[in-house]
Amino acid sequence: ETQREQCGTKKLDGSEKCIKNLPKKIQLDIAQLRKSIGDSELKRVVMPNFAARLSSKYGDGKMFCLTYEGLERNIAGEMKAMGKFIGAELDEASLKRIREESRSFKRGSNDLAEYIANYDEVRESLSTNK
Repeated sequence: ETQREQCGTKKLDGSEKCIKNLPKKIQLDIAQLRKSIGDSELKRVVMPNFAARLSSKYGDGKMFCLTYEGLERNIAGEMKAMGKFIGAELDEASLKRIREESRSFKRGSNDLAEYIANYDEVRESLSTNK
């Protein structure tokens, strides 16, 4: 939320001036985090299963699942697979442009405790399912 307020909704590449205004640590609301995890699980498992049943009942049973994580890992590969699935394959020049225009830059540490003020509380809650 804070990042959105400071920098807008566009994906950041690390060169934006607004980054210096962002807090070094954030406080997570554990109840909201749990709700987000549940919502994510719904999108990841329940909805594709429901869509597959509908596709089998009313269509040819074929389905293509596209995830944010898949796009983050390999946007060009996901777009190529989707194009093939719908019968509109992308040429290599288009895939190259997608790769060049969708670079993501990791900023910072892998240690979440450096960014989450209540990290120990969050970790305990998630590990004990409280």
